Amino acid sequence: MQYSFKNIRSILIYTFVISLISAAYYIYAYLFHFIPEERETFLTEIGEGFGNAGLALLAFIYFRTFLKLLLGQGKLARRLLPNYTSPIGPSYLNRLMIWMNRTHVYFGIAAVAVILLHIQ
Repeated sequence: MQYSFKNIRSILIYTFVISLISAAYYIYAYLFHFIPEERETFLTEIGEGFGNAGLALLAFIYFRTFLKLLLGQGKLARRLLPNYTSPIGPSYLNRLMIWMNRTHVYFGIAAVAVILLHIQ
């Protein structure tokens, strides 16, 4: 396990630094910038719906990445954790993974389209 932690230490440090910068920017923007009054219209409600759908599609795509890391599949998992063997046996998760591998391209295209609709 020590060998695997050495491989991902730089990624963890990078993630921690970016999280600190993001939190600092959020606090700065919240404290020093004016928040305009929100007007609820029909179009803003439609935009909210597209935004929620896009977020759900992105969550599906990132869940696939997390599942691949959990199961120890894919190039990313082998690079980050070269000596890792999954404690989870081949079961429903592997069947779910096969389905997600076949459909993630379509979910990605739908996510891009929905997010572009949200922006408009």
